[in-house]
Amino acid sequence: MSVLLIVAIGMSSTAGPISGRWHTPENKAIVEIAPCGAQLCGTIVSAVPLPRTTTPPLDTHNPDPALRNRLIIGMRLLSGFVPGRGNWTGGTIYNPVNGKTYKAVLTLMPDGQLKVSGCVAFLCQDQFWRRAK
Repeated sequence: MSVLLIVAIGMSSTAGPISGRWHTPENKAIVEIAPCGAQLCGTIVSAVPLPRTTTPPLDTHNPDPALRNRLIIGMRLLSGFVPGRGNWTGGTIYNPVNGKTYKAVLTLMPDGQLKVSGCVAFLCQDQFWRRAK
């Protein structure tokens, strides 16, 4: 039980810097990062409709056909992150553009941007998110 308390105390002191709302590249969405249990998660709170449409985007590329009509807004995009050495690790990011989930690392950069690295094996692709006001 004391180990869980130590983990919770460690999370509360390090989770704060990345908790909040973040703009994804090109302002396509705003993701709210917040504690979910003993971990950090991120939920899409707003998204830009696809070009030439006025309807909110759907999760049309989800590998589960039963989920392809769900709204992107309100969907959990980031899951399972715990504090590491200067970053948050152990989590995943779901990409609604292709319906795939990747291992990910979150790093708060000195300029205040959030570096989001989605990885397959040792190959990673980075995005830089900026804090929403």
